[in-house]
Amino acid sequence: MTATLGHAAVLAGLGVAVFGGAVSVLAARRGDLLLVRLARGSALALLAVSLAAAGALTLALLRHDFSLAYVAQNGSRETPTFYTAISLWAALEGSILLWIAVLAGYGAVAALLAPRRAPDLYPVAQAVLFAIAGFFLWLAAGPADPFRTISPAPANGLGPNPLLQNHPLMGLHPPALYLGLVGFSVPFAFAIAALVTGRLDDRWIRVTRGATLVAWAFLALGIVLGGWWSYEVLGWGGYFAWDPVENASLLPWLTATAFLHSVMVQEKRDMLKLWNLTLVSATFLLTILGTFLTRSGVLSSVHAFANGLVGPSLLAFIGVAFAVSVGLLVWRGDALRSEGVLDAPVCRESAFLLNNLLLVGLTVTVLTGTLFPLFAEAWNGTRLSVGEPYFNATAVPIALALLFLMGVGPALPWRKASGAVLRRRLLAPAGAALALTLVLLASGLDKPKALAGVVLGSFVGAQVLWDVGRLARRRSLRSNRRRVGGQVVHLGVALIAVGIAVSSSYQIERQATLRRGEALQVGSHSVRFDGLTRTRETRREVVQANLTLDGRESLRPALNLYRGQQQATASPAVRESLGTDVYAILVEAARGGEAATIRILLNPLVTWLWLGGGIILAGALLTALPVRQRRVAA
Repeated sequence: MTATLGHAAVLAGLGVAVFGGAVSVLAARRGDLLLVRLARGSALALLAVSLAAAGALTLALLRHDFSLAYVAQNGSRETPTFYTAISLWAALEGSILLWIAVLAGYGAVAALLAPRRAPDLYPVAQAVLFAIAGFFLWLAAGPADPFRTISPAPANGLGPNPLLQNHPLMGLHPPALYLGLVGFSVPFAFAIAALVTGRLDDRWIRVTRGATLVAWAFLALGIVLGGWWSYEVLGWGGYFAWDPVENASLLPWLTATAFLHSVMVQEKRDMLKLWNLTLVSATFLLTILGTFLTRSGVLSSVHAFANGLVGPSLLAFIGVAFAVSVGLLVWRGDALRSEGVLDAPVCRESAFLLNNLLLVGLTVTVLTGTLFPLFAEAWNGTRLSVGEPYFNATAVPIALALLFLMGVGPALPWRKASGAVLRRRLLAPAGAALALTLVLLASGLDKPKALAGVVLGSFVGAQVLWDVGRLARRRSLRSNRRRVGGQVVHLGVALIAVGIAVSSSYQIERQATLRRGEALQVGSHSVRFDGLTRTRETRREVVQANLTLDGRESLRPALNLYRGQQQATASPAVRESLGTDVYAILVEAARGGEAATIRILLNPLVTWLWLGGGIILAGALLTALPVRQRRVAA
């Protein structure tokens, strides 16, 4: 019954997408308001059937309907209800349903708000959104069918991947990523509409500003939550390893960040029209590329991914979207010439342009390191790995340059900056950063990468506080809400930069095999081993080490052996603080419980990353909030 309802919802969604797309195209050609209303109604109907499809699969998971292959492969009777429900996005087929539902939600919001704000752009934009939704619905209807049945149905399922049922962050991290990645479909759709209709002013930017900012903020949140999950679950002591899956979400965030900066230049100076349309198209294409990398199987084997239709279909979709985008940009090239010009080499426009070049350079660097092993394997069958040394050597210098610009750019005026203005706006922040440098050198912070990160991060933080304080003294915070929100985002990025610089440079690690009662000295901390505790649960067997930190605090790292799993999964124990985290890993447990191999890491300032992520989200929210107009008494 569930399979029938799910199939019906997916097929109905595909029919609605085709009908809505056709109606939207007709509405764009004829300008008929009735057709526009039909397109809006179709967008709302698509949301309803998309939610029904996702709800049907979730219900099948919760009811343990193992007649569905997806439930048999990703669910089990022993899995707790929470992890059973979020298994909706544990594998390819369910993730596509989530993608469709999120896209339909964005499309419905666009249908409610955009027709009156951009009546000439809306029909074409809605047609593009229907086309994107139609492609993913086609995947769900055939190549990636989440409602495929098996017979006879097994009595129990395999359960989700152990790593996906080991921490509640898996309930937040993937949805945040999808809300970010899918959200960029909206500015892309309106950018295509602007190119098709020839309405090439900045109205498409104003209409999609909210959606772009929401998508950017959710993607930033998803990346930070992904680092937090990696830190809390994987047991390696780090938070970002330049893994292709991690890079897949970072790439569109970089180009979207460039876009959010460059649109200000177009709005203020009528410049960078072609560049902004290119950035939006690139961001959308990178979201689909990320889906291709993480869901096609290509990362496991270049030659194996083509065994199914999903990988080649995603690759073909990327090719079509790329061809359409480039073709429209070439077609409208003459009309996209900017009227504004740079008046001086030192001004806010030039800072934003350099910011964009660095962000795109960083994108190309990460993309090259991510795709090169795949191309090498496809070319000669050799499996290569591009690891941390490459990314540190190429990406870190660009990131430091971006951090410097983050402190300088907001202080520069538009058009031209005089020496007096620069001294007034930058002297105090630069002086604070210089004073901190001397203090840090005196205190022993001598590693170049850490020193550079801390000094530049402090410079950005000081500049943010100086600028916001200046606006507060003028009582103009409300009228400069977008500027203040952007500066709050910069402060969050500065905190993350400092946390990364220090934690990656001054991590301390020690490992030893301890008998009961023995202690391991790590830095200024003592960790005593007090024995092992073994418990058997319905879904797993847990071996837990009982550790005492500095004679007063308990740490409980564990090894978890899930049903059907041959190798145990480690669960680290973390004593978090604003200063230094104590990170404990149970590497190996002796059978008798009298000894265990323990690894202890001291990670300084890692918590600053999570705080920085929260501040970024607050800044984005502040920027997105509407400004209340003051009522003037008659």
